[in-house]
Amino acid sequence: MAGFILGDFNRRVRLLFMLVIVIVLNEGKGNTRAQCIERERQALLRFKQSLVDPANLLSSWKSSNPSCCSWKRIRCDNRTNHIIMLDLHPEFRCRGYDYDCFRSHSISGKIDSALVQLHYLRHLDLSYNGFTRIPKFIGSFKRLRYLNFSGNRIIGTIPSQIQNLTRLQFLDLGFLYSYSTMNANADNLEWLSYLPSLRSLTLGSINFTKAVDWLQSIKKANSLSTLNLNNCQFPEVDIWSLSQTNSSNSLRSLSCLENEIHTRTLPWLLNVSRNLVYLTLHANYDVLPENSFRNLTYLEYVDLSGNEIEGGIPKSWGNLCSLKTLDLSYNSLNGTLHDLLDSLTEISNLPRLKGIHDL
Repeated sequence: MAGFILGDFNRRVRLLFMLVIVIVLNEGKGNTRAQCIERERQALLRFKQSLVDPANLLSSWKSSNPSCCSWKRIRCDNRTNHIIMLDLHPEFRCRGYDYDCFRSHSISGKIDSALVQLHYLRHLDLSYNGFTRIPKFIGSFKRLRYLNFSGNRIIGTIPSQIQNLTRLQFLDLGFLYSYSTMNANADNLEWLSYLPSLRSLTLGSINFTKAVDWLQSIKKANSLSTLNLNNCQFPEVDIWSLSQTNSSNSLRSLSCLENEIHTRTLPWLLNVSRNLVYLTLHANYDVLPENSFRNLTYLEYVDLSGNEIEGGIPKSWGNLCSLKTLDLSYNSLNGTLHDLLDSLTEISNLPRLKGIHDL
């Protein structure tokens, strides 16, 4: 009997000992996960040295702290410990063009090439800071899916190396607008054809006057579903060449705000995809060519406010058979609400039209 009790006691002790070992090993793994890759940690520290950080956003980035996965604005992969996200957008968003606010809350300086050590980076957000250049080594981040440079005062040419980011799904190059001149420029948009996964693209305050095939490049963007063009300058396009380019028809949302686009180009831009659902055209034109809406039968939301459009209601609006919301405020149309409704008589679901604002 005593031997049985002693044997049972020994088994329990061995079981408890094994349990302690498992707990210790798991804790060791947990500590390992908290440690980031040393090469990547050193890259971040070198990057920080090249920055001006008035808001002390990177105060947790300390050489004395080996666990860079716990640093603010960093995210590591739970399994590999590699850095997969770097988000440096300011915590405080300035209103309008308050440059004093930008200077006191945003990061500026040089984007150091040490960042190329972040081979597994998927998400890079440098928006609303004081960076002035997009480095050519941006094309080194082959795993990048999200890239945001919006709100920066970028100067110089947009590097063609962006075309190397073949996994990119979101790209925002909507730079801070300058009243005096557009300091950013691009020779072409051919790099779009190298981004087969791109879903959303924003271009702002960029001079594209040398990019003669800009609209052809947009038409051939097979995966693009959202396109925002703000305060950009575009050249007139070659209509014959454009007519020979097939559209991908993937685009569903198009927003054009305060751009310089030739009037002859407008119908081709609006009809870049037959599957457009959302269209915003603001402060761009005073004339809408008659054929501007000839193929847009899926449009549900149309905002044409603030264009100072003159003349009558285009007959092509009768093709908008899916229309639900229409905003025509702040224009100079000489037609009446009756004229508009008369042009929409072919729309079978006219009762679904939610709003016609300020004709």
